Amino acid sequence: MQTVTGDNGAGFASPTGHIVCLMGSGSVRCEFHGTKTWSAPWPDGCELDCDSALEVNDQVVGVCAGDTIIEFAQPGQSTTTWWHSGGPTVTISDMQMMLAVLPYGSALAVGHMRCDSETTGVTCRNLTTGHGFSMAREAYSIF
Repeated sequence: MQTVTGDNGAGFASPTGHIVCLMGSGSVRCEFHGTKTWSAPWPDGCELDCDSALEVNDQVVGVCAGDTIIEFAQPGQSTTTWWHSGGPTVTISDMQMMLAVLPYGSALAVGHMRCDSETTGVTCRNLTTGHGFSMAREAYSIF
């Protein structure tokens, strides 16, 4: 597995464009875009959209958010300095946004956070606590 290191933060998309993640040195948030068969845990009191996003810092939680992180995965952003010009991209058709792709078989690390891109989905973890999640079209898991 090839591991790339992001400086202070990193944004990326899976090769399908269905999973988009934003990494910092102490947390990772990933969103699923498109049709899926699951719903993320619903945070207490949330009145916003939260059935498609997970975040890991010390623990894993469902994300209650009225925004999307997708813009942070566009080439040319400070969060895509890990990506090289001419590298793989994907366009999310309903938003017409080109995103920097973390290829299958690659990993991205920022601080003590790491995400792995595989054909089976994206797995992100806190390397200090060991907590994390996997996300794919068919399911998600928390560990």
